Amino acid sequence: MIESINLRQVRDDAEYNAVVKALARVNGNIAKAAELLGVSRPTLYDLISRHGIVCKA
Repeated sequence: MIESINLRQVRDDAEYNAVVKALARVNGNIAKAAELLGVSRPTLYDLISRHGIVCKA
């Protein structure tokens, strides 16, 4: 039996991990994390909110 793969879940997991890693790398600096990820600050704020990420900055 072949295990099913939920592409949406895989993408969400990858997105979450990338945001957390970027924020950790720049000590929670939103502007620098957004630049590192190649997204705007508002987009990063949306991603943080969607994934329930808590920032210490």
